[in-house]
Amino acid sequence: MGKNRLIKLFKKRSKFFLNAIYENPFKGIGEPEPLKHNLY
Repeated sequence: MGKNRLIKLFKKRSKFFLNAIYENPFKGIGEPEPLKHNLY
């Protein structure tokens, strides 16, 4: 019972993160552009 609840919560959360990344990739998690510049 508790496990199902966790899975549901995780799915909801991952959906939210995916939407955030898709809608705003540059402002999103990690900020890819500045990170790229630091690597090279």
